[in-house]
Amino acid sequence: MSETKYIVKREYWDAENDRWILTTLDKDGEVGLNFMQGDDYETFKSQFGEPDPKLSALYKVVDDNNIIDEDVSETELINRVCWAYLKLRVE
Repeated sequence: MSETKYIVKREYWDAENDRWILTTLDKDGEVGLNFMQGDDYETFKSQFGEPDPKLSALYKVVDDNNIIDEDVSETELINRVCWAYLKLRVE
């Protein structure tokens, strides 16, 4: 019997930010993230279906250190981290 990798794995479409988002939670309480700009679910599922270690690490730093000191929802925090990650990757 194989061990379950995640206790929670959620995929959702964020129309406002034009992206698919993947969030995971493992048995140690670690959050994993990945996303894809655009609405092609099949591409998202096949190429972005596992957490991105660098994006997940950035989220952890931001969340653990209260870098965004405003009271924002988890979804808003994830989107801000995704936008920052995109900006870092293209510059």
